[in-house]
Amino acid sequence: MADKVAVFIDGGYLSFVTKQLGGSEPLQIDFAALSSKITSSDELLRTYYYDSPPFVSSQPSEEERARQKSFDRFRYALNMIDRFEVRLGKLRRHYDAQGNEQFEQKGVDVYLAIDALTLAVKGRIQKAIFITGDSDFVPVLQAIKNEGVETILYYTNQSVNHHLLEVADQRILLSRTFLEQCKR
Repeated sequence: MADKVAVFIDGGYLSFVTKQLGGSEPLQIDFAALSSKITSSDELLRTYYYDSPPFVSSQPSEEERARQKSFDRFRYALNMIDRFEVRLGKLRRHYDAQGNEQFEQKGVDVYLAIDALTLAVKGRIQKAIFITGDSDFVPVLQAIKNEGVETILYYTNQSVNHHLLEVADQRILLSRTFLEQCKR
């Protein structure tokens, strides 16, 4: 019998990776194909995609409206994929010491951690596949491993925390060749 698996995609990380590996043009990913490729013969419970919508000020500019509209179309397309769930945090704007505008995602990592841990503790999955490089997920991977869930990490060498690599049961390097097999 095939294992039940859930896929957890850090949207900000995957966006960075597709730009990094895409050269002059970011790779456009077919998320259904990506999910199918990485789950292989296992039974997919669900693929979760975590991100924040773009920042929109109280009096949005045309550019902000256009970014929001584009993101809304993207989110809708993802939600229309079978067994796909989009979880959204918030994008917070702040200014650094030099007065430069900065943006920070809030809540995204927490949503991912809660979903992965809940599915593991309830025994709903035997495998958890992560596409991320963030050290914030080290405790989550360790906790779900303690529940008997196999953890698989997809990452790039240029953007991954070494503690995350250490705690994952299996590590699979994302490459341009791999992602081109999942292009739109």
